[in-house]
Amino acid sequence: MSASPRRPLRRAASACLLAAVVLTSAACASEQPTPTVSLDEEPSAPASPTPSETSDPAAAGEVPEVPPDGVVTRGRNVADSPAELEVTDRWYAYWDEVLRMYRSTEVDRDTLHSLATGDAAEGPLDYVARMRERGDTQRGGVIAAVTAVRVDGRRAVVEACFRDDTQDVARNGRPAEVPAVFFTSRATLRQEGPDWRVVESVGTSEGAPCDYR
Repeated sequence: MSASPRRPLRRAASACLLAAVVLTSAACASEQPTPTVSLDEEPSAPASPTPSETSDPAAAGEVPEVPPDGVVTRGRNVADSPAELEVTDRWYAYWDEVLRMYRSTEVDRDTLHSLATGDAAEGPLDYVARMRERGDTQRGGVIAAVTAVRVDGRRAVVEACFRDDTQDVARNGRPAEVPAVFFTSRATLRQEGPDWRVVESVGTSEGAPCDYR
């Protein structure tokens, strides 16, 4: 995985689930300063929560230590208010779709664009195209924990810790990279009509253990 649309932020030379988005949606945050997010002042319009298909053992207090294969498992989530929970549900739904794309190398543009826009959408699309050209596949899973969330008008910021076991596998069946295991990210979401969309996701650290349970 990744944080920016053009190149994985977690690792400059490879890209698992987040490395292909977090780095994909920031156009290589390792080479450019992290943009400052200015938050609007106007109140957020009410919207109906969107259900997520993310595996959610956190609800039962049973977050596994190792990510189950093939899914984005929800770790701890500090969201408390209805507005914060709505934002984090959309954020999780975005990562569900990104992982599905990388696992299958199949693209559903309608679903992706209902969850993301700009680099946060184009980055994963570009990465899947590169995977298909190389004949790569992906295995492994992710535990994603929301460590901070703030909603201000029609903008929101989600900070997260990822326990990431995803790994790209080459056409010959050999691993094409070494999993990063841990990284942190910050995503910016914007409310468009009743729905929230991810507009940017940048990696903020890599390798250091973080609290995902």
